[in-house]
Amino acid sequence: MIVFPNDKATASPLSDRASGAAPAGDGPSDADPRYALASGVEQTFTDAQGESGPAHNDAEHDTDDLSHGVHAVTKKTNFWFEREVGQIEKLALAWAKAWAEKGLPRHDVPRTEPLEPEQVLSTRCAQLFREWQLRVRTKMQDAIESGSQRLGEHVATLRTMVARLDTLGQELDEREGKIEKIRRELEAGDTTPVRYTAFITNRVFWSGATLLVLVEFFTNFPIFRLLLPLEAVLEKAAANAATNIDDASWFAGLQLFGRNLLWNIEAGLVAAVAVIVLVVLGKQLGKSLRPLVVLREADYPLASHTVRVHRSQHRAALAISTVGLACVLAFLGVTRAHIAQTAVSRIAQDSVALASSDKALALAKAGNDITGMAKWVRAGEDNEDALHRHEDAAAYARTIELNNLSIFLLNLGLIATAAMLGFGNAHADLGDPKGEHPDLVKLRDRCAELRRELVTTEANARTAVAHARGAVGYVQHLLRSNPLQGLESKMNRLEGVIPIFRGENARERGLDPANIRAFDQPQSLDLAPLEESVSFAEPVEFALLKEELAQLTVRLGQISDRSDEMHADLHVA
Repeated sequence: MIVFPNDKATASPLSDRASGAAPAGDGPSDADPRYALASGVEQTFTDAQGESGPAHNDAEHDTDDLSHGVHAVTKKTNFWFEREVGQIEKLALAWAKAWAEKGLPRHDVPRTEPLEPEQVLSTRCAQLFREWQLRVRTKMQDAIESGSQRLGEHVATLRTMVARLDTLGQELDEREGKIEKIRRELEAGDTTPVRYTAFITNRVFWSGATLLVLVEFFTNFPIFRLLLPLEAVLEKAAANAATNIDDASWFAGLQLFGRNLLWNIEAGLVAAVAVIVLVVLGKQLGKSLRPLVVLREADYPLASHTVRVHRSQHRAALAISTVGLACVLAFLGVTRAHIAQTAVSRIAQDSVALASSDKALALAKAGNDITGMAKWVRAGEDNEDALHRHEDAAAYARTIELNNLSIFLLNLGLIATAAMLGFGNAHADLGDPKGEHPDLVKLRDRCAELRRELVTTEANARTAVAHARGAVGYVQHLLRSNPLQGLESKMNRLEGVIPIFRGENARERGLDPANIRAFDQPQSLDLAPLEESVSFAEPVEFALLKEELAQLTVRLGQISDRSDEMHADLHVA
């Protein structure tokens, strides 16, 4: 048998008879073959229907189309109704044919109670009619709720966009205020020249630089003299020249230093170059540090590009000077650390030469070679003098090696002094500030971004307003509608089910339905009465959403008017 949705616990009168219950009135008993025939037809029809699945199962999975009004909401329910009515009509035809084959009902026997098939058909028609109305009401109310939820989503979107428009407008006002402030400051005329002056005069600078060169030279010349020794002949001549100095004179020290400098010209040149490089690099270090300290782009916004380029150049010079100073100081330090080894190696060479000359002298004496003896005596004396000189030099070298750190610190102090002289003597004049304030470019770019976002957000907000108004109209349309209009056609369709049963039964038997006494009883369908108007419950939040939509629309209009005024002011400017 057919079981209708949402009423599975309700069985038809025919199913009650099939289970052994007695029919109402004077109908046949449990053993009545007419009832058994009707029950068999119903079971056969139900089995055939069950092979393809219940006819109404598809309707249980219908999805609502809420975008085209009442018709879109009820069309699937109406289709379900037509399909169920068709199933009932098929059942009526099957019962009519089965009863006709058995000669039922008898044409000459009147009935006071409706026939059993007519009872079942009437009950099913009434149930289908009630369930169709319930489905229509439920779908309409669900559609109204869905429309209200859509309205809530659109209002929430509009609320977010209006808040974003307020934020963008405030930020745009702030940025434009900063631009106007900078322009007023520029109009006021800040013409402070970009320059810095020296606080150490040139006379003081060159006097200090000369003194530093002399101190560094006197400090490093002896080291290079030991590092770059003279030839043996020149060394002996230099020693003879040094012994000819009047040691009782006040200028004996200067004379000795001058003669050593003239005889050790190579060492003097190398020492002079090293000293000059140290002083020049130290001075450039201080000079390059000066603009990095005294010049800032924020202090000269109109000349920020010039200041930036000037600082970049001196930053590069500072790095190069630092690397150069590190290399020269490292060279001097390593040289002082190993100079004693060089002096000791010379002593070893002199000792070998002295031993060789002594051996040669001994051989000359053994051979009674007077000429050879005179030669090797002079050679021995020269080697011994050289050994004494180199021993003195080795002792001096060891002293320098022991004081390497102290000399290194002295070099650092002299370099710092040179840097201070360069820092104080540095000066530059970059001219009057010209150009555009650097913040104006960033502010204008940001304002352009904000305006573009304002336009996009405002367009999206207006789209949200349109969608929200559409949702309001949709819900109001459903609230005012009456989807049960036109019920007469469905009632007429249901009222035609029993005449179909009677007409088909009579046709199968070759009789006129009017000649069958059992059909004299008028048909009765207990259909629900028609309602002239149907009302649906308005969602609780619908009125609040409409009110908020109106407020947001007004606020959006105010923001749009303000944006139009801003654009007009920009065009005028």
